[in-house]
Amino acid sequence: MYKEMNRYNESVNDHLKCIELRPNDIFVYMDIERLYKEFREYDKAIADYTKVIEYEPNKSIGYNLRALVYKVTKQYKKAIIDFSKAIELGSNDWDYKFRYYHRGKCYEALGYKKHAETDLEKYNSFSKSK
Repeated sequence: MYKEMNRYNESVNDHLKCIELRPNDIFVYMDIERLYKEFREYDKAIADYTKVIEYEPNKSIGYNLRALVYKVTKQYKKAIIDFSKAIELGSNDWDYKFRYYHRGKCYEALGYKKHAETDLEKYNSFSKSK
């Protein structure tokens, strides 16, 4: 909505006010992070996902979303670490199989062919089983 209206700063300010009111609400951080990603402010997105992880260290969502930002910014080793943690914590999550795909692509980008093949085969096995 704000993007179409070219009101990015106003949107970010509104979200920052929400964070002041509800500093432990991970969904507020996730909302503002979407804005940061949309406008390619990746460092801010990573910082907010790190806060999500601090508040919810035993949930996979913060690790997975931060890993996606790391992948977009070609920080593949960091992405692999976070995808691995998200896989460990979130085997019942709806997007569980995609974590193997993304981690496999990070391995591939780093030239770790065997690890990439293993993850991509695991991803494909989920797709075949449905």
